[in-house]
Amino acid sequence: MNNILILGNGFDLDLGLKTKYSDFAASDEWKVCANEESNLYKYLEGKNKPDRWFDLEAELLNYATTINPSSMTFKDILKEDELYFNQLHEGIKIFLDKQQLIGINVDSCAAKLLKAVVENGLFRNIYSFNYTNLNIYAKQLGIEIESKCNYIHGSLSDASHILGVNEDKIADGYGFLRKTMSSHYRPHNLFEDLKAADEVIFFGLSFGEIDFHYFEDFFKNLINKDVALRKKKHVTLFTKDESSRKEFLFKLDSKGIKPKELFSQSDFRWIRTFPSSEEDMDTLNKLFERLKKYNYSNTLISRLIS
Repeated sequence: MNNILILGNGFDLDLGLKTKYSDFAASDEWKVCANEESNLYKYLEGKNKPDRWFDLEAELLNYATTINPSSMTFKDILKEDELYFNQLHEGIKIFLDKQQLIGINVDSCAAKLLKAVVENGLFRNIYSFNYTNLNIYAKQLGIEIESKCNYIHGSLSDASHILGVNEDKIADGYGFLRKTMSSHYRPHNLFEDLKAADEVIFFGLSFGEIDFHYFEDFFKNLINKDVALRKKKHVTLFTKDESSRKEFLFKLDSKGIKPKELFSQSDFRWIRTFPSSEEDMDTLNKLFERLKKYNYSNTLISRLIS
């Protein structure tokens, strides 16, 4: 089966880890990075408010698209900004290295799903938009991941984590903020794997502007291709709560992807992890039952072939 699991930061959060950008911005590691000579530092400090959502990469993009490079001191500003950005890059690694070693909540939906997917053995690929190492979590669950783990933005395990923005139009000189400028940037097969997948599970993605382009074609293709000519895809979306579920639907609608068509053209389900209702738990149990059925069918076929 061409099944893939795609993970966002909500996966780590559901495991009980404090890995939001706002958590990093409230940490000692963030304070160590402070650079009063950097205009970028001053800008981010102004955006970093306690108890308020803070999207570091979105703010990096906003800064790089609004700064005026005509200033006579622009070269000095640029130099200090790049220095500060490099400090941030190292600081977030130190912060998340500590976080990923904290014991996870083994009873969380995230832990149960990871264990089910690994034990099922039929998920060819796991894609993670997180820097944290899935194998550390697997050891705490007593399992060993055999699927290929693809870290879209790099991993802490080999210090290949990539912080920054996409190929947006930004001020001259700020190319160092682009993810593709990183020596660790690598191509991936996410688009092709999404197209070929029979079962797609999303867990904890915010589908923000920075990363939505990875999935826009996938959702559009679900409604643009005649379902009579193909097998319906199973698509399961794990989201934190009802508010984040609605935000996802609003995002689709803003991109011209009508939820009603999406639901009719695919077997689309969502599971809210907090608080989880009886309906959510029923959907989760049915998902696990389907995975077990896949596993049983695969084992039976293997025995018949041998």
